[in-house]
Amino acid sequence: PNLTTLVVSEGVETIGGGTFGVCHQLATIVLPSTLNRIDDNAFMAWQKIKDFYCYASNVPETGDEIFSISYDEGHPDDLSGATLHVPAGSVTKYKNEAPWNSFGSIVALTSDDPTPSDISELPAQNTEETDVYYTIDGIRLQGQPTKKGVYIKDGKKVLVQ
Repeated sequence: PNLTTLVVSEGVETIGGGTFGVCHQLATIVLPSTLNRIDDNAFMAWQKIKDFYCYASNVPETGDEIFSISYDEGHPDDLSGATLHVPAGSVTKYKNEAPWNSFGSIVALTSDDPTPSDISELPAQNTEETDVYYTIDGIRLQGQPTKKGVYIKDGKKVLVQ
């Protein structure tokens, strides 16, 4: 629930309904070029979103409400204060499709924008554990990984063989 920045890795094609519904503090979201579908209510607590980066050249298919309407006191009831960053050749496509055209502004991505391959340091956890691992898509594991693969430990990618 305290996640403020979400970076979804390249290779992810679909974000299921309600996936980030408990992430009420999300302000920055970065989605990969491989994304082609976002289901209803994927981002339920959208009031704090400021920057939404979508690297997909083709506008992802969406459910009717990927950003669930929620009226919290002191928050706007729309995305007019948020910016959608998309590939330069796709700006017009996004401007012409709902719900993307609900953003206050839609601009072309720049070389300074975060990318889906950017993995920054994870926030400190209140834990006594010394071996805290996350999957590459940010899911915290219970204990050490049991399968070979790439994981995140102490904010860095690690290979478990």
